[in-house]
Amino acid sequence: RGQVLEVFRASAEDLMVRNNSKSLHVGQVGVRCRFCAHVAARARAPRSSAFPSSIAQIYQSFTMMLREHFGRCSAMPQPLQDQLEALRKENLQGAR
Repeated sequence: RGQVLEVFRASAEDLMVRNNSKSLHVGQVGVRCRFCAHVAARARAPRSSAFPSSIAQIYQSFTMMLREHFGRCSAMPQPLQDQLEALRKENLQGAR
């Protein structure tokens, strides 16, 4: 997790991109993919960032990002994508 996520505070741009989120406010803490954070918001793969409503929701946000973002993130280095895919396949085979 420490290799792929960064913690940040929501900016006015983040609010504009997520215009359907009424609970998001400037300064709210979120987690995002550290590889595509510099890419324009509309060009990022889905679920590149999350704003968990509580500390307990951080893990759930990360697992959603694992499932829906990191496999499609074009900014993530290929060796790391390969490593994540290998870990995912191991998990599917029952290994932890």
